[in-house]
Amino acid sequence: MAEPLKRPGEVIMKSRGGLADQLKALGPRRKPTAMAGKEKPKPKKGKPPKRSRLDAADAALADAEKRQAAERAELEKQRDAIERKLSSLRTKHEKEVRRLKERRDTARDAYRDALDRWSE
Repeated sequence: MAEPLKRPGEVIMKSRGGLADQLKALGPRRKPTAMAGKEKPKPKKGKPPKRSRLDAADAALADAEKRQAAERAELEKQRDAIERKLSSLRTKHEKEVRRLKERRDTARDAYRDALDRWSE
């Protein structure tokens, strides 16, 4: 007890008993569980299963994904072309509306001037 009192707050580890006592405290040894007392695995009977249906299904899936990607790409290409045409058409329409509004404003101003001269 003198040693721990010299260094309070510090953990002091002391071995209790010898090696034989510590091994005895562990208890009896266990046998390995993996193959303890079992026979060797039996050879497999027959041929392994065929992968042909699985391979065919994988190939069909890959083909479908490739085909669908090509169809989507074609539609996206068409959509881009339509969007370019729409943009061009909007610009053309905006120019036409702006030109017609200027013509209307000019005609309205001329009409008001003529109306003012007439009413004097």
